[in-house]
Amino acid sequence: MIKADMHIHSTVSDGSFTIPELISRAKENGLDAIVITDHDTLSHSKQLPEHSGIRVTAGIEISAFDYEKNFRVHILGYNIRDIDLIEKTVRPTLEARQLRKADGKYIYKQHIMENLVRRKKADEMFGNFYYSTFKNGGICAFDIRYISPLEALKAIKNSGGLAVLAHSGQQQNFSLIPELVKNGLD
Repeated sequence: MIKADMHIHSTVSDGSFTIPELISRAKENGLDAIVITDHDTLSHSKQLPEHSGIRVTAGIEISAFDYEKNFRVHILGYNIRDIDLIEKTVRPTLEARQLRKADGKYIYKQHIMENLVRRKKADEMFGNFYYSTFKNGGICAFDIRYISPLEALKAIKNSGGLAVLAHSGQQQNFSLIPELVKNGLD
């Protein structure tokens, strides 16, 4: 039996560990394979080692929103062949975040919070400061116009990839599954 984690985020998006750290942790936990599925980018694909002792591949988690039914939807993409098509599809989401790191990569709220916690300016990653600043009308709360779930699904399929609905239990978007399956959800 192969042991794998098919949905991991690195510090390229909103994860807590770098890719080398994720690989090390996966080995420590006896995994045979991992897929790095950072939010709305495949830029991490260039950082994956060829030889690491376990199989490491790149995927993507596309952030989408069904405005008609008012559901957040995240769709995982695996085996992406046309990276340029996917990057073009998700670029507006990344640009809407309007923040960049010095190395040209996009920055997430989690990166800011990690820095504040490390510098002891905030007590915890997702505590009161986070919710009063980045959510609930806080000074850094702003809405991003996300692509639709069908746009995300079609981009993955048109890029030669496999599309999987992520954490539908958490987002309570089960009612979207029949329509997504009709449109190619794997």
